[in-house]
Amino acid sequence: MRTRTVTSIALLALLLAVYLLAYAGEVQSSDELSMFCVTRSLTTRGTADTDAIRWMGLQQGAYGLDGRLYSKYGLGTSLAAVPLYALSRALPLDLGAVQTTWLLNPLLTALTGVLVFLAVLELGYGDGPALAVGLCYGLCTLAAVYTQSFFSEPLSALGLFAAGYFLLRFRNRQSLPDAAWAGAALGLAFLARVSNVVVAPFLGLYLLTLCRPTRLLDVRQLAARAWRPALAFAIPLALGALAVAAYNTLRYGTPLQTGYHPLETFSTPFLTGLVGLLFSPGKSLFLYSPILILAVAAVPAFWRRHRAEALLVGAVAAVHVLLYAPWFVWHGGHCWGPRFLVPALPFLALLLAPALAWATRSTGRILAVGALALISGAVQALGLAVSFDRFFETMDALGFPLYDARLFFDPAYSPLVWQMRFVLAGDWFPAWTRDGWALLPPLGLLALALALGALALARRRGGRRVAEALVLVAACVAAPLLLVTSLYQDPRPPRPAYRELAATIDGLARPGDAVLLNAPARTAVLLEYLRTPAPILGLHEPGEPSAEAQAALVPYMADHRRLWLVSDETAPATGLDEWLAAQGYKALAAGFEPAALTLYAFPPEPPARTLDITLGNRVTLLSAGAAASVAPGDVLPVVVTWQPVAPWSHELHLLVQVVAPDGSVLVQQDWALAPAGETTTRLGLLIPAQAAPGTYRLEVRVYRASDGQRLTTPAGEEAIHLGDVEVPAP
Repeated sequence: MRTRTVTSIALLALLLAVYLLAYAGEVQSSDELSMFCVTRSLTTRGTADTDAIRWMGLQQGAYGLDGRLYSKYGLGTSLAAVPLYALSRALPLDLGAVQTTWLLNPLLTALTGVLVFLAVLELGYGDGPALAVGLCYGLCTLAAVYTQSFFSEPLSALGLFAAGYFLLRFRNRQSLPDAAWAGAALGLAFLARVSNVVVAPFLGLYLLTLCRPTRLLDVRQLAARAWRPALAFAIPLALGALAVAAYNTLRYGTPLQTGYHPLETFSTPFLTGLVGLLFSPGKSLFLYSPILILAVAAVPAFWRRHRAEALLVGAVAAVHVLLYAPWFVWHGGHCWGPRFLVPALPFLALLLAPALAWATRSTGRILAVGALALISGAVQALGLAVSFDRFFETMDALGFPLYDARLFFDPAYSPLVWQMRFVLAGDWFPAWTRDGWALLPPLGLLALALALGALALARRRGGRRVAEALVLVAACVAAPLLLVTSLYQDPRPPRPAYRELAATIDGLARPGDAVLLNAPARTAVLLEYLRTPAPILGLHEPGEPSAEAQAALVPYMADHRRLWLVSDETAPATGLDEWLAAQGYKALAAGFEPAALTLYAFPPEPPARTLDITLGNRVTLLSAGAAASVAPGDVLPVVVTWQPVAPWSHELHLLVQVVAPDGSVLVQQDWALAPAGETTTRLGLLIPAQAAPGTYRLEVRVYRASDGQRLTTPAGEEAIHLGDVEVPAP
């Protein structure tokens, strides 16, 4: 048992090291971004909304009972990533939230590879064939490419296959906990994706075959043998189903609403999807995982030895093909290969066991199988080398409609062909290709883990097994953290700007604040660095906010005292800025090229008092109002109503200052005046968090922008005292 444990750890370390050597830590799909937003909401606020990508609208979900946007994808992947997200914010290290969370699928896929190894052992094969099958699954199928993603397929694969593995253990041990673990794993798969429920009947039937009576058709004996295992299997599965129902009910008011749009239906001609998934040059399962050709050839041998398991594998594979062939995006959208078939891969890998056992009997067979495995591994290396999104960007630039049939059925436009072009052009995706020198320490540690894992697998007998295991576990923990820490200081624009911008928000944000992100293309970058738990509302409003955007903004202004607006050159915020300033008080404006940050506050309207003071025979200050006290780190609202007395040839500015008892200026706000009738200017003054308690003077001046000359009253006064402001002790 100790040898099997250490071998499992070695296999886990080896697979994880390979995946992390190809790690990119980049968002490639809006699906990933949607599920990540759920992770952030769950971790920071205990909610599940995806308002951070509200600009996507119904493309990525549906609006819930509270008017917020919710993801249409299963909760499982987002929930499984919560510990990683929390780790990125809890450790005293520079860890990006996205990059840390993206470690989830490498870990899940490596664990699935270990379960494949253990399942082959449960089927009665030796260590050699079992390890070979685990390595073939982990390195020679498209499961490897999905370690770069945040899609839900890796968790679905782990949950479904773990259910099958524990049922295999139940077959050999007749242990009720194994049946319960199988049900729990299937419940996890159900949380990851509701459609995984289609596999449940086949796993349940397989469990019944393991409890079959000694006398044919003896229903009583079957019931006596099966009711305990069936109950142990069903209870955790039912809990998973109830969790999904509760999640849907909390969001939408009904357990049957998942967030998918009514137009997202099974509308593809069945043969189109079937041929596409199995034989097309753009999405064929066997082109993207050539090793499975050997699995098909091994079906007769597997059937002779494991008939019940062969039926289970066939059912799982068939139900995935039959379910997704007619789906409106049978191809999986922006992705690599037949994404929807990834959860069936570990089951299909089991078919390799007799073929690999057969291959060990001669050198020629080993070479033949090794060549096929090498080809299959090369296909995965191709997928890992370049982002799959690069292909779709190129096709879009060439004028192809989205998901044009030629991209799937014309060999000239197969992603496999174009991926080779991208590789030769040096368009690489793994993180180490972007900043190799900074990544030398984690890459060295990963290479060490890879070497130690390979050595431990090669020496499956003897040796210091416990010491090997401890070293490998340490490498598996340290290498990912060191990798993500090294990537945090990514110098590629606009990351440094958004890193500084996020640090500014984190330093100044207070409980009750919210963030408005009016830069859709920068969503992932801001989420990478922002540490404050403030909710985020993602917009795409290049001008004055639309009626729909205003409907989303009004509740945010009511629920949050302050809003931080983040924008960049891809979404000019002039119209939105003016609209927000008219609703509240603009308190801060800062540039972080190419990004911009503005703070708006929405405190109660301060009472106004009459002034009727004329400055320089140009401007009359009619009235002004300000709050009598303001806490350190908060915003002081100031309202000044004025009107021009006579036209002016020089640009005039209104300057409002909070002056300390010693005469120093604590904070000030400047506003350009326009000579156009009676005008009310609303200003917000952000009081520094370190401001000393005391009584401060609030003063207003008007000056010429060209030379700084200040206008005065007929009595020669230039500073108009608006009142005193009390700053209490924090």
